[in-house]
Amino acid sequence: SSAATYKQCMKNHAAAIGGHAVDGCREYMAAADSAELTCAACGCHRNFHRRHTTVITPPFLDFRGPP
Repeated sequence: SSAATYKQCMKNHAAAIGGHAVDGCREYMAAADSAELTCAACGCHRNFHRRHTTVITPPFLDFRGPP
């Protein structure tokens, strides 16, 4: 299985004028209403935040007897 966290906001706020400017939000913070996917810090949708996936692997258990 894997766990995802959302890091800095990548939304380009100056795209309409042909520039590039991000708001500086460093990490997605869920809003109080868990059904909404907007960041409480910057107000952008979660999809604008860089996704960081961590793969969780269960420990390997070796049940073989001694040789």
